[in-house]
Formats: sequence, structure tokens, C-alpha cells
Amino acid sequence: MFFFISDIHLREDNSKSTEIFLKFLKKYAIKAKSIYILGDLFDYWIGDDKISKYHIKISKELKRLSKRGTSCFFIRGNRDFLLGKKFIKKSGMILLNDEEVINLYKRKILLLHGDVLCEKDTVYKIYRDFVRNYFVQKIFLFLPRSLRVFIVKIIKTNSIVNNNKFVDIKIVKKIFLKYDCNYIIHGHLHKYEVNKLFNKKLCKISLGGWEKYAYISKMTKKGFSLIKLT
Repeated sequence: MFFFISDIHLREDNSKSTEIFLKFLKKYAIKAKSIYILGDLFDYWIGDDKISKYHIKISKELKRLSKRGTSCFFIRGNRDFLLGKKFIKKSGMILLNDEEVINLYKRKILLLHGDVLCEKDTVYKIYRDFVRNYFVQKIFLFLPRSLRVFIVKIIKTNSIVNNNKFVDIKIVKKIFLKYDCNYIIHGHLHKYEVNKLFNKKLCKISLGGWEKYAYISKMTKKGFSLIKLT
């Protein structure tokens, strides 16, 4: 059994999402062979050098999960792409590539956060390429904490980032042909939906965000099912 989640957007001042996430780890994830977190575990991440007590609390729970035999795989999202090796190691997670192919129950599955599927918006693509630039990130991480937080707050309220939620089917097809996969599982849209595409050769699963409910995609030999936690 495997679980797929994304867009939890954990933050210290949102006790509800934290409570549901910890409930998921302790009551559900513990029974799985692996869980896959496909980005935006945290609402934002300003660097591994600024880990708070809250982050340590989350990392300990993830570490406890891995010690009990459940592997936890992670793909960076558009909010926590600066999450680095220090926190990854502390939490016991395994970092995957931005686009990762896995094989489960004889199904070839492509995992990704999902914002690249929405790059029909040229302005967003320019923004994404800029913030993912190695040197830009190095400069950002050199800034004091207060300035980093200020910059993040501006980005979070920017319409370029927030409105980038429309999938370009041409990009989906390009990626589908590139990886020759049976499934694409992604987040970013904050909307749970399952689509059969290209004459049903591809099943695309969009994982829901954790605003009202926790959307968890469960995979067994029989296929996929949805779990909603409150």
C-alpha cells in the first residue's frame, strides 16, 4: 500500500493542518510501505539555516515514521523548493528528482509537483526559472531572515504565482510521450480530479490541497482510491 499527498502547506499558525498531517502520519502512513509527498509540504521555506522548533517537531514525526518502516519520499514544490539536504536528512525523507518515474504494481508512474504542467503562462515560466536559478538561491540564502520572510510574503500575494493553476494539455502530452508512463500523479492545482487522456492511455491524477480536507490518494494492487481526512 502506498499514499500520495501534496500541498499540505504546513505552517506554525495553522494548527488544523498540522493536526491532520500528524494524524495521517500516525494512523495511516504507518501502515503503508511508502508515502510520497509531491511538494509544498510547508507553506514556505526560507532555508535550512532557519529551521524553527515547529520544523523540528515535524521532522521528528517524519523520522519516527521512517524508523518504523515506512519510507517517505519527497519532491520539492513551488513553495518549498529551497528545502535542502539538512532538513531532508533530519526528517529521514528521501529526496526525488523534480520529475521522477517509479514502478508500482506493474504500473509506470510519473511523479511531479505539477507547476511545470501550467507553464503555458510565459510570465510564470520566467519567474520559475529565475527562482530556481542556483545563483539567485545562493544570494537569497545570504540575506537576513527578516528580509527573506518579507520577500516570501510579497511572492505569496503575487497573482503571477497564485493564478498559475491551469494545466496545458500540450505540456501533459509532451511529458507523457517523453516518459511513456501509464500514470501522472501531481499536485499544485489544489483540486482533486482523475482524468483519462489520450484514448485512455494515460491516467492523470491531480492531488487535492489541504485547505478544507486532507486529500490522500491511496494505491493498492486493485488501483487508486481517495481518503478524505478532517
